[in-house]
Amino acid sequence: MSEKSINIDDKLLKHLQELSHLKLEQDEQETLKNDINKILHYIEKLKEVDIEDVDKQITPVENKLELREDEPVRFEYREKIIDLFPDSENHYLKVPKIY
Repeated sequence: MSEKSINIDDKLLKHLQELSHLKLEQDEQETLKNDINKILHYIEKLKEVDIEDVDKQITPVENKLELREDEPVRFEYREKIIDLFPDSENHYLKVPKIY
């Protein structure tokens, strides 16, 4: 099964700009298109690496991580932050809707 390689052309870049709500100048578009294509090309090269004999459980961290107990700690500046915030209700910070 062969995988099709992705290539960022002007049409796809325009679509990505619309999805991300970006407005790029022509020179920025060319730079971004080239950068993304280089990244995708590099990823394609990585797919060529033979990892068949590599242990999937290998890790660079040899020491076992020790877990700590979960202990709640009271944040001493909570009330000050709430007082400084422009709008709050019942100890919650009110922010404008994003969409």
